[in-house]
Amino acid sequence: WTRYMTAAVNNTYPERRFDHSMTYGKDGAIYMFGGKLLSNESTLNDLWMLSGDLEGTETADCDNVWFSYAHLHGLINAIAFGILLPIGFLIARYYRCKGSKVWFIIHVAVQITAVIFAITAFIIIFPTGASPEPTHPHAIIGILLMFLLLVQPINGIFRPHIKDGEKTKYRICWEWFHRIWGISTILIGLTQVSLGVFLIVPPQPVWITWIVMLFVWLVTFVVHEIVKCVCLLFRRKENVTEEMEMKNAHP
Repeated sequence: WTRYMTAAVNNTYPERRFDHSMTYGKDGAIYMFGGKLLSNESTLNDLWMLSGDLEGTETADCDNVWFSYAHLHGLINAIAFGILLPIGFLIARYYRCKGSKVWFIIHVAVQITAVIFAITAFIIIFPTGASPEPTHPHAIIGILLMFLLLVQPINGIFRPHIKDGEKTKYRICWEWFHRIWGISTILIGLTQVSLGVFLIVPPQPVWITWIVMLFVWLVTFVVHEIVKCVCLLFRRKENVTEEMEMKNAHP
């Protein structure tokens, strides 16, 4: 970070404050009004017009370590919903193998890790001054998303088991519910993180990284789905061929 050494007319500066309002003017200046003093939190009602030119301004190194709970909240959620949950879904849908529980163990481990990350991010946002009564769409969607996220592992615990190698009707219904609920959670999560990126107005590299990540996941799932459909088609053809050969061999 670079700190600009500003100078004011008559050495008069605005007092350090928070909760103030700022807006741009047509003349290129920034108008600042009111707020509360950092020293004693007393209310201010002064109006300032801030303008200047950075060219030729002295600069100095910034000694303070910059940290934002809001950005950390977004980063953890991006990992949870943009990396871990899609990986868990990818493994369960395209890499499950009959007779092996490795895919299942990895799937559960990844999804539980994602839930822990999401809960951590949810808790982290409150030190930023977030209201316990959500009014912004991002906050409302966030609470809904936490509900969806917590229900999924719970219904996974109570899944009906396969009996004698056959799926019961309850198992089939559960699989559809678990699949649709999981996909909905991931899609809403990706939408929520994208909305969060809008809110924090990050540097351009952050935008590019997130958009590229979304594009990579889209291509990955489309390719895997095509491959899966082709494999199922060939498998059905092989089964039909085997049935025909058995009928011809045993008239």
